[in-house]
Amino acid sequence: GASAGGSGFDVVDAAFRNADQDQDGKLNRAEFLRFIQQGL
Repeated sequence: GASAGGSGFDVVDAAFRNADQDQDGKLNRAEFLRFIQQGL
């Protein structure tokens, strides 16, 4: 569950790392589209 400590960014960070398949720290177009299609 979400804690009151403001650590909701952990989920976003994990999702971003999962989407960033080449691990370059940014999403290219293909990665971004796949990320959206997965519904986060």
